[in-house]
Amino acid sequence: RQILSNDLMLGNPTGLGIDPENNIVVFHRGSRVWQQPMPKDKIKSNTVLTLDRNTGKVLKSWGNDIFIMPHGLEVDNEGNVWVTDVGLHQIFKFDPNGALEFVLGEAGVLGDDQSHFNLPTDIAVSQDGSFFVSDGYGNSRIVKFSKEGEYLFEWGSKGNNKGEFMIPHGIDLDSDGNVYVADRENNRIQKFDHKGTFITLWQNTPTDQLYAVAIDNHNNHLY
Repeated sequence: RQILSNDLMLGNPTGLGIDPENNIVVFHRGSRVWQQPMPKDKIKSNTVLTLDRNTGKVLKSWGNDIFIMPHGLEVDNEGNVWVTDVGLHQIFKFDPNGALEFVLGEAGVLGDDQSHFNLPTDIAVSQDGSFFVSDGYGNSRIVKFSKEGEYLFEWGSKGNNKGEFMIPHGIDLDSDGNVYVADRENNRIQKFDHKGTFITLWQNTPTDQLYAVAIDNHNNHLY
């Protein structure tokens, strides 16, 4: 079975999602490798791919000359594609065809206020269109925004107590709106309600770090 064409260079895939047609959406870095300080030039090749769920054929390919260091990806229930760029300190929302709808954060400027991020890692979108950002490497917080991108509230600080994070690296939601965070350096998943109230946590032991979390709402599974 052909998975990818021979002339396609797939870089480090940092975000995966499923669109409304159950096809796979990949956010990858092309020829870019992780480096610090972050490079200034943008990746020239397409960084967002939609792959046919049965054959792996590339159905859509876009996202060139936009990103510096791709990281998280989310596809919402309308097929919009949301991504984070840790090099630009920004959140992007695109329509299903790759047209930019809005950007949050100031390009290349880090911060910890309502309009700036510090290497934001991932994003999760609610059924009503509001969304949560895990922010991230430099900050240790979860930030909630309205559907229109207006700041609502945030929670979290650096540490290992309940409700604290050491690199909140991945985030997802269940069908009740509860928030699950992959707390990478603390090697655990924390669960909160939609207002940021701590519910429980699962400490990981088989591996050294937890990088990501995904909720299967159809089968009530956490991955």
